[in-house]
Amino acid sequence: MSGTNHNSNVLIVEDLSSWRRRFKRLLKNEPINLFEAAGYDEALKLVKNHRFDVAVIDVNLSGVPHNVDGLLLAEQMWQTNSKVKIILISGSREWERRLGRFRFHPTCILEKQNLDQDDFVRKVRRSVG
Repeated sequence: MSGTNHNSNVLIVEDLSSWRRRFKRLLKNEPINLFEAAGYDEALKLVKNHRFDVAVIDVNLSGVPHNVDGLLLAEQMWQTNSKVKIILISGSREWERRLGRFRFHPTCILEKQNLDQDDFVRKVRRSVG
């Protein structure tokens, strides 16, 4: 977690440690409080104790194909705080037809295989500001 002198709280929820490290590295110089969770349950604990402005959430949190834990988490975060900006991250497009079942609307959706690092940082920055 970054220092506590910043106003915006950003949560990264990603089960793959290599991707969590990458996201943290990309955001390390941003004026935010950065939190991270490796999965659904860990993220829910953080959500109970903190109000997040932005959540970067991997759609498939357990590595199981067709898992949509990330979508469930996003929905629960939105129900708690409808102003939270959700940035969905996915390694595939399998989940797209399931998105309509949820009431939250993602701020943006990024694909891991085409991730433009500068664009990612810009989208987080815009979501925070």
